[in-house]
Amino acid sequence: MEFGIGAGISEGRRTMGGGGIISVGYQRNLWKDRLRLNPSLTIGHFSSKHILDISDQWFNSFNLETILYFDLVRIRAFSLTLGAGGVVNNIRGLLGTGGDPPPATDSEYVSNWHFGGYFGGGFRINPKNSPVAIEIMPMNFHVGSDSFMEGFAEIGIDVKLK
Repeated sequence: MEFGIGAGISEGRRTMGGGGIISVGYQRNLWKDRLRLNPSLTIGHFSSKHILDISDQWFNSFNLETILYFDLVRIRAFSLTLGAGGVVNNIRGLLGTGGDPPPATDSEYVSNWHFGGYFGGGFRINPKNSPVAIEIMPMNFHVGSDSFMEGFAEIGIDVKLK
């Protein structure tokens, strides 16, 4: 099992905001603990609280991902990891009033679906006889249809189930 927490930004054709993410998934070794398949769910909550030139927004982002990770360089327990895969995203939330240029006069709910890909990279610390690996992933990107883009940094724990 893989668990992660992080922070980042989300932007779409009608949405933009910063916030936090959590992820949970199942990681399966495919080849010598260097190639791993990870289907996972990443959920984020974002708002435009610190962005002054757009309307007030609060939205959640739900990402269903299938990612293939590869340890490019490994030195003992430390490795440089790259990942790529596919993602299906749903953004649901409220677009409010406020912002610059002149604000909207009415709030509206939004629910947008996006299809795209994932790419990212970082570091993995995987001691040989430990049931836990630590992943530090400073670069994670979801890019998809309808101008959808999310970028986030994440710290994760991979608990190896026997």
